[in-house]
Amino acid sequence: MSLRAALDAHLARSSGIVTRAELQALGYRDHGADDLVRRKVLLPEFPGVYRSAAWPPGRRSRLVAICRRNDGVSISHTTAGQELGIRSMSDPRIHVLTDHDRSPDLDRVVVHRCRSIGPDDLIERDGLRLTSPARTLFDASALIGTARTESALEYVLHEELADLETITETFVRLALGGRPGSVELGAVLRMRPNGIAAVESELELRVVRALRAAGLPEPVRQHPMTLPSGRSIRLDLAYPQWMIDVEVDHSFWHDRVRTMRLDAERDRELTAVGWRVVRLSQRELGHRLPTAVAEIAALIPQTV
Repeated sequence: MSLRAALDAHLARSSGIVTRAELQALGYRDHGADDLVRRKVLLPEFPGVYRSAAWPPGRRSRLVAICRRNDGVSISHTTAGQELGIRSMSDPRIHVLTDHDRSPDLDRVVVHRCRSIGPDDLIERDGLRLTSPARTLFDASALIGTARTESALEYVLHEELADLETITETFVRLALGGRPGSVELGAVLRMRPNGIAAVESELELRVVRALRAAGLPEPVRQHPMTLPSGRSIRLDLAYPQWMIDVEVDHSFWHDRVRTMRLDAERDRELTAVGWRVVRLSQRELGHRLPTAVAEIAALIPQTV
């Protein structure tokens, strides 16, 4: 394989990024590497780190370049959350985590230093060093606030990126030093009842918050049931003791005719055995949620 073919193969694997040391490992001598830069085949991203001119500049290539620039730096906070696909992590800035005694030279990057970075706090994914889901949740919570932290926590649990035990252990270890994130994630963990399932979506979480604000009991999430027809289902939010089912319809899947028909059949079967179904569409949450909460409150005995 020619030097250029080897370089192209490397660039394809690394989002267009190559370091000076990697060029040498591929067989380029100093003058050959300098010639690639001089002819603008490679463009400097950081000292000793280059991006292929044929590779469009973008966030992904910059994250790879950051990791290549300094072995002691990991993508962290909301940036790691975005890479892990965790919801409620919107933030245009790039955040990294490194040891307390390091001072990486990274332009236009928010550098966070910490004395406590354990081996379980870091993972490798698609060529990037990232903080783990549990560590990411802790660090990002100080930036996104309590409400969005609750949403992010539910996503992490629902998608099984980390379990509650790991998240709690990470919180306890890091919160002992009073680090940023202690207050926000601590508040979310304290108000979350033990042993409950994660909500499936941000929309369901909005309903849970509204029920809480009205002083109503915490509903059971993803309550399993078998209908008289034998069909196994899960109720989004339920009060089994009063046979109340609260369903949140997501427009991106509930607008299909077949799904709507199955929902109608499901509601009829539930109603036939004594359940009351309160169904909210995504479009209705903005204006009907207070009315729906009042309907649910009217169905719950006043002695609760």
